[in-house]
Amino acid sequence: MSKRVFIIFISVFTLFFLMSFVSCKKQAKEEENNIVESTQVNATNDVESIPSFQYDLSGFKYKSYNIKDIKPKIKQVETELSEKLKKLGSKDTVFIYGYADKKGPEAKTGKKMGNLALSRKRAQAVADYLVEKYGIPSSLFSVDGRGSSNLKDSSNPYSGKNRRVVISYK
Repeated sequence: MSKRVFIIFISVFTLFFLMSFVSCKKQAKEEENNIVESTQVNATNDVESIPSFQYDLSGFKYKSYNIKDIKPKIKQVETELSEKLKKLGSKDTVFIYGYADKKGPEAKTGKKMGNLALSRKRAQAVADYLVEKYGIPSSLFSVDGRGSSNLKDSSNPYSGKNRRVVISYK
């Protein structure tokens, strides 16, 4: 009797294994077809491919992150930038990084939180400006503060060139 139960168990297990295997193969084939179809749809629907871009807005006043301080810097590129941003899709991401110079609390205490917070506020102000003025979805932006890392003018760490916002895509 136990031999008979064992054979039935093995038969059921084998049948279950084969059904699972066939199901996985079928699901993999369907996913492969979906990927091919979506690639074909995207290839035919793309009117224009957006090339990568980067804007470096530098020379902010010390501790500036208000919109009134941002406007003069972004004015130089905002029309061109807004046109590019409007062409991007919901799955695209534009990175906006804020930077600071070596002035501030970290120069005296070694702590970077002051400049990190300031640089993030500066980057967020640029993103907010683009959202408010041009209706760009805020979900398009990834905003981050980098503090005084990656100085633009490392020979003069207190230079206004180091207080900047970089906007980049791809």
